[in-house]
Amino acid sequence: MKRCIAVIISLLIVLLLAFAFMNRGVIKDHFVASTFDASPEIERLTESLDLTPTGERIFLASEPAIGGAEHFTAWCSGVNHSEESHVLGCFKRNNIFLFNVTDPRLEGIVEVTAAHELLHAVFARMTPAEQEALAKELRAEYDRLVTDSPELAERMQVYESLSPTAYANELFAVLGTEELSLSKKLEARYANWFNNRVDIVDVHEQVFSVFIDLRARAASLSEELTTLKASIEKRSDEYTASVAAYNSETAEFKDRNERFEFSNNVAEFDEIRWHLLDWHADLEDQLASLRTDTDRYNELRDELEGLKQIGAELDASMNSMPAPIIEAPEPSDQVEE
Repeated sequence: MKRCIAVIISLLIVLLLAFAFMNRGVIKDHFVASTFDASPEIERLTESLDLTPTGERIFLASEPAIGGAEHFTAWCSGVNHSEESHVLGCFKRNNIFLFNVTDPRLEGIVEVTAAHELLHAVFARMTPAEQEALAKELRAEYDRLVTDSPELAERMQVYESLSPTAYANELFAVLGTEELSLSKKLEARYANWFNNRVDIVDVHEQVFSVFIDLRARAASLSEELTTLKASIEKRSDEYTASVAAYNSETAEFKDRNERFEFSNNVAEFDEIRWHLLDWHADLEDQLASLRTDTDRYNELRDELEGLKQIGAELDASMNSMPAPIIEAPEPSDQVEE
């Protein structure tokens, strides 16, 4: 009897050790997450992400840190940004590092970046077989989405040189944080870590609409400026030529009048005089229109310069993330009256 009990205990120990070995990653995550001393910023970030218990465990086990440019640069130095990191964060040595964006116009971007990096941490915990299976699933979903989303193709283009596994890693993070409508199978996967993934995608769209609107307005302004400038220059040339012709005819009319050519033809005098008066009034209208459009051009040009400045400010506030390129006319393009 004692021998049977000893055998059972031995088997239980073996089973326990085998279980611990097979789940050593999860056990380690539980330990690290439970002992991790999260900063107040990380605590607030964790709460705003609305993670499942599994998602929160992996996030905290990655010992996330958030800091300004100096810290972020040091944390993520040496990282291949096309492969291992997002624009404002990186997953390095099993840790998540985030850049602290404080510009109110970009509120929520830290949360989106944190979710992106969390998915890298999730991917890193998968076995090669699991990663391979997920890669096929992700690629099929990408092929479905990209037919109606050239933006997604452009988004993933930077990763095309990566290995299939590394590409799948990035696609996993991008789809999970940036695409609203996914297959039920993928949604079920992401539900393992996010209680409401749609909220993260909504924040992503709100944040990056700042750049989309900025680019759209800049493009509209540039087009309007180009059209308006061409119109002003054409009409200005026409106005200059018309003024020269008017001055010539006025001088001729004056000379004829001084030679008393209209003494016996008052009707002709009145006809030419009224013609010149109408012409003069038309020239004044043309000049007023040119001045109005010149003022409009300069206002639009100033607005475009302002957008360029906003782009520079956002670029600075987001550290390594390129702001949209917004070209403004050079000073030499200023329209003068």
